[in-house]
Amino acid sequence: MGMNKSFKDRKLPGRLKFFCSALLTLCLFARPVFADPSGLARAAGLLRAGNAEGAYRAYLALLREEPDSDEANLGLARASMAASHPHQAIMAYERMIAKYPSEFGLYREIASAYMSIGDSDMAMRYLSHDTSLAPDDISAWASRVGAAYSRFQSQGKLRFGVMYDSNGNQGPDSNSITLGNIPVILIGAEKEGGFGGWLAGDCYAAYRTSRSGPWWAVGDAHFYSRLLGSSGLRALDRDHSQWYRLAGGIRHSSPTSLFDLRVKGEIFDYDFYDTVYSFGPELTYTKMFSNSFQLVTRAGIERRDYVRAPDNDGTYGYAGEYARFVFGPMANEFIIGGRVLWADAETDRSSYDGWEISAVARFKLKNRWEFSPSLSYVEERYDAPATILELDGRRDRRFCAGLNALYRINERWSAEMDYSYTENSSNSPLYEYDRHLITLGVVWSF
Repeated sequence: MGMNKSFKDRKLPGRLKFFCSALLTLCLFARPVFADPSGLARAAGLLRAGNAEGAYRAYLALLREEPDSDEANLGLARASMAASHPHQAIMAYERMIAKYPSEFGLYREIASAYMSIGDSDMAMRYLSHDTSLAPDDISAWASRVGAAYSRFQSQGKLRFGVMYDSNGNQGPDSNSITLGNIPVILIGAEKEGGFGGWLAGDCYAAYRTSRSGPWWAVGDAHFYSRLLGSSGLRALDRDHSQWYRLAGGIRHSSPTSLFDLRVKGEIFDYDFYDTVYSFGPELTYTKMFSNSFQLVTRAGIERRDYVRAPDNDGTYGYAGEYARFVFGPMANEFIIGGRVLWADAETDRSSYDGWEISAVARFKLKNRWEFSPSLSYVEERYDAPATILELDGRRDRRFCAGLNALYRINERWSAEMDYSYTENSSNSPLYEYDRHLITLGVVWSF
């Protein structure tokens, strides 16, 4: 054979053969890896539906497949914040800022994440890179967001105005009524109305036991006072009424649920009676199935003591279930549900069981107006007749309809108008009444 060999007879050097084999293997088996579009859509859907923890896990899985995916990194950052994982959110935002340093919106989002863990210095450092914000804007933003992420939260309202009550003592149309088969005249029972003024206050406070933990210590305080200019009510010593409430307890919150347990004490006027004291626990549990649908469970039990009507002393309670729907770009809401009621009082004449159904909606308009119509129906079945002159057990049915209109003047001040109509029908004429209540007022929020 000659000195020249054919190409197929030539032997490749060992290193070159290894390199070609490795390259051939990569060409045959390797493929570009991208974040699965369907997986991104599923994770985004979970976040929109309010399942923040599920979205957080889904975005983590996507990033394991493609660490450089912008959609997965940004989705993970936002899902982490919603699911109370701020440190994971910060790492994801930092990766995005490294790639897109001119996206000013990312600086505000990572600043919010730092504020949520109490690191205001880092938050301000990132905000200083946002050239679209003036120094005053940065300070205002930091103050607002810092308050939102503070471990101590508080808010309240002071409200005052004028009112008209067509039936301030919730009395029947006439004091000449028939109880059983006996006509009687009840002094001071006939309804009395009048114009007057009112003053009310509400305050809510909460303290988070740890920087990012789920437990809170919570409390609320309320008062309401009114004075009606009616000679008839003044003669009955019912022209002035008051109500006070103080409550405290604990709350556990997560991205998909809220549990709130409080013990409350109240002092108030009730129907025809004077001062009433009540004390007992109340519970609220909210399960968020999505951002637009929630189920709310409410229950409470209390001990009531009546100063001038000891026959009504006893244990009163309720338990109910409500569905809350949120809809529209303005986050309007509609709540509908019902509850059962019961009372175990000193006498059968004051003990009852019953039920209530109610619905309320809130519509927020772009021109600063809010409207809240409401309806409710209550039925109470007592264990005995209302008086010794009657034979059948007392049965009350109460229908209420209302409309509240609120106009926001600015961030602190609002004006409101409220109208409600109540009709209480009963097989005992003593408890037959209707009532129109109109209030006009000003609200200061703090």
